[in-house]
Amino acid sequence: MFFMIGVTDGYKDLEYSGRITSCPACGIPCGCSVFMTYTVLLLFFIPCFKWNRRYFARTSCCNRTYELSFEKGDAIRKGDDSDILPSQLFPVEDISFP
Repeated sequence: MFFMIGVTDGYKDLEYSGRITSCPACGIPCGCSVFMTYTVLLLFFIPCFKWNRRYFARTSCCNRTYELSFEKGDAIRKGDDSDILPSQLFPVEDISFP
């Protein structure tokens, strides 16, 4: 008997219709797309356990990417569409995303 086990990174776009109240880079209110990255354990190609979740927002005004606070990102994943405040955004440097 053998087991097929693997660990891989995942990416998921989250549905979000809110806005950023003030973009930290350019200072104007704008829309954004929100996505989540994570690490997942696969057992026979079935995702069993996710960890290392991180949430990001990409602005529509200047196309910059910011990491969201975990609390706000988790709330968005669960369906919260309230606006994102500048204090909930952290600049991200030198990371490539799809």
